[in-house]
Amino acid sequence: IIRKNQKRNVAWLLIVLFHHYHFAASAWKLHTSWAANPNQKSVLAITSLPQAGILATAGHEGGTIRFWKQPSRHECRPWNLLVATSNDDDNAVHTKSIFALDSHEGTKNDHCYILSGSLDRSAIVQQILFNHDEQNDNAANDSLKFETVATLPEHTGWVRDVCTVKMSHNDDNCCCYLSIGCNLINVFTAISKTTLRLARLDAGPSSSDEESFRRHDILCMAVVADDMIVAGLVDGTLRAFATKWEKWKAN
Repeated sequence: IIRKNQKRNVAWLLIVLFHHYHFAASAWKLHTSWAANPNQKSVLAITSLPQAGILATAGHEGGTIRFWKQPSRHECRPWNLLVATSNDDDNAVHTKSIFALDSHEGTKNDHCYILSGSLDRSAIVQQILFNHDEQNDNAANDSLKFETVATLPEHTGWVRDVCTVKMSHNDDNCCCYLSIGCNLINVFTAISKTTLRLARLDAGPSSSDEESFRRHDILCMAVVADDMIVAGLVDGTLRAFATKWEKWKAN
């Protein structure tokens, strides 16, 4: 009797383990895949625009940003391309590859903002206006309109990373933008479409030796608890900067 019970228990255990691992593996399967760039150029940046229910992607494609609409969650098919801003139209903002994207919501549900950083050494903020599809509450096809609200040109190098810091949910102007140029983090904002550089954070120390100098280039950054900016450098170090948002804006 004991042996029969043991065999029965082992059989049930094997069944449970089979179903557990089968469903666990199924949950991690690739949902869908599609070509983001027609010429198989690398995708370097991606950001979500939740208010519009869309995704923005960019990379080694001459400054093009593509905006995608998500299909139904139950549909395993590629996302729909809404629009691609390229050098050939009025919505293009960069002339070279885009390394970084970030976004933040607007004060109303009919617009949001996207920040981009490029190989052309500029960082640009665009306001995106959109109409909602009443059936699924996403941005409707051909409904996106773009307006540049801030441009920070002449970075000291490629803009490898960008970040937005929204300090108020009631005022679109209460937002700071961060962009990397070589060993510097630029802090800027936009007031009535006028771009104001608030601060430059230097990762230093610098050196007359070019190779040593390049080791202090900043590759990435993150804002921590709104009071600290942490940067990752080529030389393998992290640099933390205390934020002074109100003081920077007051100056």
